[in-house]
Amino acid sequence: MKNIPNSTKMLRRRGRPRAFDDNDALAAALGVFLRHGYEGTSVNDLAAAMKINKPSLYAAFGDKARIYDRVVSQYAEQAKHAMLEALGAGETLGQAARAFLQVAVDIYAPPRGQPLGCLIATTAATAAGADADVRRALLAFLDEVDAALTAVLEHRFGAELTRAGVAPRTIARLIAATIHSLAIRSRAGASRKSLLEIADDTASLLAATAGR
Repeated sequence: MKNIPNSTKMLRRRGRPRAFDDNDALAAALGVFLRHGYEGTSVNDLAAAMKINKPSLYAAFGDKARIYDRVVSQYAEQAKHAMLEALGAGETLGQAARAFLQVAVDIYAPPRGQPLGCLIATTAATAAGADADVRRALLAFLDEVDAALTAVLEHRFGAELTRAGVAPRTIARLIAATIHSLAIRSRAGASRKSLLEIADDTASLLAATAGR
């Protein structure tokens, strides 16, 4: 989420090396935010999950807002990379859409583990109602997803979509709307099987739209 300010890079203090790994700590913070949301998460929750005392947490990562910004930025970049890589690998639009949506399901409802949905859809969307900065960042992220999808679709399938009379941006928005729906359904407790069925149905519909 590029429009959410990246967390300030903290210089490591001289002396003893850190007793924790940044990536492991941020992964633990991600789990807390996913389960409790931004507003429902306290610094004490983060410190306990990240296994860092509060003074060290503040020194290494900053306050809760900065930790959240860093977690969201890393999560968004990794998820976007995985999904767009899948979209770009399919030989047909149907195959590409199916691969893309299946990756989304894997992220939101992994084969093993609790289905918790999308970090951004389930935390930023809630916090956006009361925080103008989060609201602007969320809208910017959604626009960024649309733009990234459109660019890949234009590059890979622009000619056939033009022949079918469908704008790549239209397909991009439909795919984006589907992943947002998958995230919400996952959070609500929908089964992985049902999410994969939605992904497959959507991919089949898009394939028919493009003629393959």
